[in-house]
Formats: sequence, C-alpha cells, structure tokens
Amino acid sequence: MTSEIRANKQTNRAGLGTVTYTDTGIVVSGIVTATTFVGNLTGNPTGSGANLTNLPAGQLTGTVADARISTL
Repeated sequence: MTSEIRANKQTNRAGLGTVTYTDTGIVVSGIVTATTFVGNLTGNPTGSGANLTNLPAGQLTGTVADARISTL
C-alpha cells in the first residue's frame, strides 16, 4: 500500500522559508542550502563569491580584481 500527501505550500515551523508547489515545479523562498546548482541565477544574490572555482574566462566581464593565473 502506498501513501500520498498533497499540499500546495509548506512553511518552515520557524517561519524562515516556504516551499510552494506549482504545476511547473517548486518555488523555494527563505534560506536555501544546496551542494550543486544548474541554471541561470536571477534576482539579487548576495555573498562574496570567494569559493567560486572553474569559471570560464569568456564569462567574466568588468574588472576582475586579484585574478591569479596558474598556467597559460
């Protein structure tokens, strides 16, 4: 026997985030932690980006401070 729970929205018990289910996927708001990300980043992201690695040079625009090139 299988069980099923259907919901339109889940809210964190502390009120810090929600998951809303739509016909095309989910919408997550609040604090989100992920080990990988695939897709375009939109909106107003914050953070230092200090741990970003393996960025293609063709994708960099503007001024890149402290760029360290190990091989050419």
